[in-house]
Order: sequence, then C-alpha cells, then structure tokens
Amino acid sequence: YVAGFERKTNGAIVAILWKNGKAQELTNDSSNSNDARAYTIAISGKDVYVAGVRNGNAIIWKNGKALTLVDNKAASIYDLFIK
Repeated sequence: YVAGFERKTNGAIVAILWKNGKAQELTNDSSNSNDARAYTIAISGKDVYVAGVRNGNAIIWKNGKALTLVDNKAASIYDLFIK
C-alpha cells in the first residue's frame, strides 16, 4: 500500500491509494474536490484507512468512503493509528 496524490491534466490534485501497483482515486466522488492529498495509511483487519486533506479539510477515507473530521479549511492529517 502507498498513499499519495497526483496532478491531473485539468490541474486538479487527486488523493490516491495504490495497492499492489493499482491506483484507486479517493476523491472521485461528488465533493467537487480539486485539491486532495493522501498522506498516511493504517490497516485494521479488512479495513483500510487513508488520511490526509481535501480542500483544506482534515479527512479520513475508510475503505474509500470519505469522513471529514475538521471543516475549517486549515487542517490536515499526517499520521494515523488504529487500535
């Protein structure tokens, strides 16, 4: 597993989770995100958690589904631990 982001040809920055070399866009949803970055991964059982930032909001994706933690346009998550 690798977390990161890439810039698309339209200039949007998209959060990506790579598993075994295959990319999964985490921000290809209805959020109209044009700036999302994945910084860290944690795995618990069959659940994959990815954390980072989307449009300035701290966010965690659990199995690809987004959960905004802080909605103040000035937050990111750089580390994640699942107990």
